[in-house]
Amino acid sequence: MRIGIGNTIPERVSLPGQSGGGVVIPDEFIFEVNAAIGNTIDLTTRNNGAAADFIINWGEGADETVNAATASHTYASSGTKVVKINKAGTNTPVNDFNVLATNEGRSIVTKISNWGATEWYSLRDGFDSCTNLTIVDSATQLLTASNASSLFRETFHDCTGLTVADMSNWATNNNVWYLFGTFNGCTNISLVKIPSSRVVPANLFSASTAGASPFQNVGTTTTDGTTFELEGLDLSNSTATNATNVFANCKINGNTSDFSNWKFSSNITSIGQMFYFAQVAGTNPTLNCSGWTTLQANNFGGTFRGLNNSTSPNNLTLNVSNWNVSNATAFGLFMGHVYSANRIANIIGLSTWGATPGGVNLGFFFCNMAYLKLTSDDNFSDTFINSLTPASMGSAFQSIGYSLSFGDFGEPPNLASLDLSNCTAISSAFSSSRHIIITVFIY
Repeated sequence: MRIGIGNTIPERVSLPGQSGGGVVIPDEFIFEVNAAIGNTIDLTTRNNGAAADFIINWGEGADETVNAATASHTYASSGTKVVKINKAGTNTPVNDFNVLATNEGRSIVTKISNWGATEWYSLRDGFDSCTNLTIVDSATQLLTASNASSLFRETFHDCTGLTVADMSNWATNNNVWYLFGTFNGCTNISLVKIPSSRVVPANLFSASTAGASPFQNVGTTTTDGTTFELEGLDLSNSTATNATNVFANCKINGNTSDFSNWKFSSNITSIGQMFYFAQVAGTNPTLNCSGWTTLQANNFGGTFRGLNNSTSPNNLTLNVSNWNVSNATAFGLFMGHVYSANRIANIIGLSTWGATPGGVNLGFFFCNMAYLKLTSDDNFSDTFINSLTPASMGSAFQSIGYSLSFGDFGEPPNLASLDLSNCTAISSAFSSSRHIIITVFIY
């Protein structure tokens, strides 16, 4: 008996608290395709890596029973087709799925309407390169299995038609979020939303491999950049060891995005290249990364390297107030390099930084920040500077203020009492800097 579109009354059900041989039939996994006559779609249809035994309707004709690790259909008619997987009568549901690159499948998928009631074991490559996928319904919950494998690896990789990445209703009950290239290459996404709980229980949050980070290259073809609603992101239950390259090469809307007050797991030891060559768009925009008080990383190398490297100067402000740098040993390339400009104009929060363990690498630390204007009220804290005992500071402050107007360079970096007794490289530390450097070095 049908009680609504896509819903049926299961014939075999064990009610809560009852025993018996009944099987609870999951709600359907539903997506749409825009097919032409003769188009073929090929799918991976597995259950925990093995062949699934399920019922599918391809959007034309009768239901079909499939007991295989792959399924295929060639359309005999054209138009919008609603594909329903794990229909009533399914034995072992599909929970390991992707649209294969063979035939026309990836080019004809247009919408995901319902994730169903099945706990997903793997959506690896689920909709990879489905360039005409424009809608992923956020109203239905996406459930995750406790034994999930590579769960969100490249699930929406290169989905260039997708405009919203809304994870509001993705279940966070299991620590199995494998975020490897998940939205990488989604160049038209204008909004990213995390689960309503703010929790992202990732067992991988990033990777050093090029193109492997979850949001790399997101929003690059949008006019205003992507709005990242990430305030209060909770990684405290994450087993991930690094957060490198997460937003590398993104285009960020600096008037509407928020990366503040994150909760970090002690497992995360690196935020290197987190915003590598990202572009922050907007009028007088702010990249707000304040309140990272639980950060315990030791590697900060390249975190903001090349920020706005290809964006015209727009008076960009960076807020790094209340960062925990107590474990920091590597600040190399933190902001820039001789060959990669950083167009931050203002920094908030340097005065709030506490002590490091010492022996810190400062090579290219604030290098090539040609538009940076520091203030006397918000400069490096004495506590931070006195703790550094850098092993290297070659080109550390090269070209600071180089593009500012004469007489409007701001304050020099507060380096009073910097201990260089362990430093083995200091060449070009202040080369081409437009500030008057007044420092006291202790050897």
